[in-house]
Amino acid sequence: MDDEMTFGMLNLLEGSSLSAATKAKYEKLNVYISAIGGMQELYDVMSGKSAQAKIADKYFDDMMSVYFSPSMMKSVIDKMVDYLNGNWSYKNGDIDTEPVWIVDRQNVNQYEGFLGH
Repeated sequence: MDDEMTFGMLNLLEGSSLSAATKAKYEKLNVYISAIGGMQELYDVMSGKSAQAKIADKYFDDMMSVYFSPSMMKSVIDKMVDYLNGNWSYKNGDIDTEPVWIVDRQNVNQYEGFLGH
């Protein structure tokens, strides 16, 4: 799911929509939440810098997000322009990938995320 969905879960757990009994049941579960997006706001939760870090620590056994470099967008646009200009002969099934990284509580301080939440 997207990083924003993780914030949806955090907001739900932080708010008053769920009963105390439901929250207690949720707290007893083994919950590993994962996302993709690289939002700095989520990195702040993982690193303990955000007020919502206490909620995450209480309800999530662990969490992660997939980070992708902002340069990926430039690379994709450059490839599209090359293709449109006839300079890239992509064929269906060709593999051309960009690297991504798993960011979790152990390595979150090594990455700078996107602002946007």
